[in-house]
Formats: sequence, C-alpha cells, structure tokens
Amino acid sequence: MEKSKKKYFADLPKITMMKEVNEYLMSNGLTPFTALDRSNKSDIVAYVENHNIETRTPLKSRAWI
Repeated sequence: MEKSKKKYFADLPKITMMKEVNEYLMSNGLTPFTALDRSNKSDIVAYVENHNIETRTPLKSRAWI
C-alpha cells in the first residue's frame, strides 16, 4: 500500500511558490512581488506567513487550524 503524503507550501518548487504568491497578490489588485526570484524558499514562506497570504497549498504552520 502506498502511503499518501500531504503536500505543504514549503515542499513545493520555488517557481510554484512564486506563482501562488503572485496569483494571490494580483487577484487582490496588488503589485506582484518581483523580489521572490532572489529569495530563498524559507524567505518566501516567511513572507506568506507574515502577510497572511492565502495559498492553495496549505502551510505546515497552519495545518492544524
């Protein structure tokens, strides 16, 4: 039997993380975040958490909510 593994935002490739963040920003009429390409994955996760950005893929820190 194959065990299903839950995908979290931090486990995504960096380009997918950037795409989800920018989709959220643009859907709310905000300017896309262009500095994401120079950021580390941990910086992107921190940005999402600090600015309460809702991503399609859940965050590990919010998985219990």
